[in-house]
Amino acid sequence: MGHGPRTSEKRMKKDKETKREEADVYVAKTPEDIEDDKMKEEVLENTPERIVSVFVTKVPYTFTEKTFANLFVKYKKFVYKTRAFLFKNGVCKGFGFVDVIDKENANRIIREMNGLEVEGEDGPHQLVLELSEKLAYVKQTKCFVCGKTGHTKSNCPEVVEAQKKDKENIQNLKKQIDAKDKNDSKKKKSAVTVKTGKN
Repeated sequence: MGHGPRTSEKRMKKDKETKREEADVYVAKTPEDIEDDKMKEEVLENTPERIVSVFVTKVPYTFTEKTFANLFVKYKKFVYKTRAFLFKNGVCKGFGFVDVIDKENANRIIREMNGLEVEGEDGPHQLVLELSEKLAYVKQTKCFVCGKTGHTKSNCPEVVEAQKKDKENIQNLKKQIDAKDKNDSKKKKSAVTVKTGKN
């Protein structure tokens, strides 16, 4: 009996500590972070349908998402998103993308930052920036399934249609198997009743 209240008291203290730690985590936003969030919301409201990506290479392997993003802090009014590509262990793969709201500003970033020297653990690195041709590539290439332009294999209407048919065929096969199983179980039941009836 005396053991129960002590346990619940310890639990309450533990819960209070946990709540306090969580509160500290939530309060940790700085005024700069809040300002950045507001700017990003403004950018999102004014973002066109197509965003231009700038491909950045020669990024030091010691860079994190944050250090990569900090390179483009002075362009934050028209940078939609930055993405440094990392391995599972957190080491940078040496490249990343900067999504910019229009081509004009993307070209400005390339002009101003191409060849910029940044320090890494293994010495200085000169960044190489270029427009990503991903969107143009999708428009110009032909789908190797149907030969038409404007889409890739995964979005090809013929592939989508074939996948639908496959799905329907699988469902029909399942129905046939279920019907056969029901017939087999009925036959077994009738065979059992016939055997028991003879005895």
